[in-house]
Amino acid sequence: MQKITTYLFLLSSCLLNFSLQAQEFDPGLLRQGKYFSEEEGAAALEACGKKFNDQRSWEQRAETIREGIWNGLGLSPDFERTPLKPVVHSKKTMDGYTVENVYFESLPGFFVSGNLYRPTEKQQSYAAVLSPHGHFPPGEHVARTREDMQKRCAALVRMGAIVFAYDMVGYGEASQTSHKHPQALALQTINSMRALDFITSLPKVDQNRIGVTGASGGGTQTFLLTALDERVDVSVPAVMVSAHFFGGCVCESGLPIHASEQHQTNNVEIAALAAPRPMLLVSDGDDWTSNNAEVEYPYLQRIYGFYGKKDHIAHIHLPEEGHDYGISKRETIRFHERRIIRMEQETLSKVSRHVGARLDDVDLDGDGAGDTAYINSLPLPKRNIITITGDSGSGVSTVTALLAESLDYRKFNAGGLFRDLAQQYDMSLEKLERFIESNRIIDQEIDTLIRRLGQGSELVLAARLGFYWIHESFSVYLKVDPEISAKRVYEDIVSGRRTAEQADSVLEVAENIQRRFEMTKARYLRDYGIDISNTRHFDLVIVTDDRAPEEIVAQIRTAYKTWRAG
Repeated sequence: MQKITTYLFLLSSCLLNFSLQAQEFDPGLLRQGKYFSEEEGAAALEACGKKFNDQRSWEQRAETIREGIWNGLGLSPDFERTPLKPVVHSKKTMDGYTVENVYFESLPGFFVSGNLYRPTEKQQSYAAVLSPHGHFPPGEHVARTREDMQKRCAALVRMGAIVFAYDMVGYGEASQTSHKHPQALALQTINSMRALDFITSLPKVDQNRIGVTGASGGGTQTFLLTALDERVDVSVPAVMVSAHFFGGCVCESGLPIHASEQHQTNNVEIAALAAPRPMLLVSDGDDWTSNNAEVEYPYLQRIYGFYGKKDHIAHIHLPEEGHDYGISKRETIRFHERRIIRMEQETLSKVSRHVGARLDDVDLDGDGAGDTAYINSLPLPKRNIITITGDSGSGVSTVTALLAESLDYRKFNAGGLFRDLAQQYDMSLEKLERFIESNRIIDQEIDTLIRRLGQGSELVLAARLGFYWIHESFSVYLKVDPEISAKRVYEDIVSGRRTAEQADSVLEVAENIQRRFEMTKARYLRDYGIDISNTRHFDLVIVTDDRAPEEIVAQIRTAYKTWRAG
């Protein structure tokens, strides 16, 4: 009881000192949960859009909306930033990064708890990414320590960013007050701004490469922080921006930030306050973001267009997925967050080869069927680099060599390097895979080498993650029927062209290939968050079953030329 009393006393002191006492306001000004039907939300958004028609009139409305947020929160933009008094402790060293526990005072006596992820590889400067979480149900872990949160943060830190994941008010270790506190929205907004103060105070953080991404309630925190703090350079709100849904928790809509006696707005316009700073909008087909492609995204595009910056807003819609920050969403985020890390903010999306198209109308992976996503954005800058990977026995090594020779480009084959290592240490490829499972040093060295090679040009590079590390490249995936694959590999074993592999039959080869692929797939999913069986990432997918290598090279060259000119 004494502990609870102390917490309440501290919290009450914070609220008194910062004028955050319970405000008196007309409850009719609150916009909570599914306030509109989908049709009503779209109509209300259209009505808002008639209040401005150019950059000047939008900025006047934006100022009204921003002022309405501050007033609704009961805060002032110049609220006192008291000393954070940060404590960083309990460092753990992982593969390629460290994780430390952090707490600091967002208000005197009121604490923010979190985890700080830092790359172990030294850099001249670091991008920084805030990673707020949402209201997802707990599994083995809760709040910032949920598995999907840890994977997202690990993926970003391995790309070279410093990442800070922090607890929502009343979640995890932030237990000084209930999450349902009437002022939770104000407290949480303060915590996000102070988290930004904290991460930008760290040594070597580049103040011009600051990002924030979160899903659900974390998406609300993402677009609110971006709306109120110009220090955010890139934002990625996931599965949250909606014209008809305003957030179902007091931490999102418990204060009158969407309406006053003078104005009404919605989360789409609040998200639009990011303009013209780069933003990626992520939506799915099973929640209130299901209409993003037709309703919310075009509205945002229009506003970005006032600045001549339509290429700074991008959108991915996953209609067959639900309300989460799952692997498909994390894979997409990875390409976009790389914008922050490499300071390439001219455009936003790796996967936007078909601008504005429905991917269920476009066959990207060569399987004869459309893919289940919408992509709305513009393409990345392009480099004179071709990255190739593919199924075992699909001809990657042969095609890489012939293609490099025909273009007079340099070549590098990571697969050949793996086979050479296996031979050097008298190991089968499967034993080498098992060794790498628990010893990431080989993967890390190859990753570093690929990144260095990617700094140049005129290169054909064969590597599983070439497309991932050199995202401005023309990426190719070679597919082959499993039975044909096994026959080709067996012939190479018998002829002595594959000395690192042994098998007594085509069936044994097929089983070995499948087993190694599953091991590799699991490893890359664990270490990078990438599903290597998903060919959606690639610019060109070729089935090589009955194709001569020269024919494949010719097709790649034609597609590469078109890609370069596009």
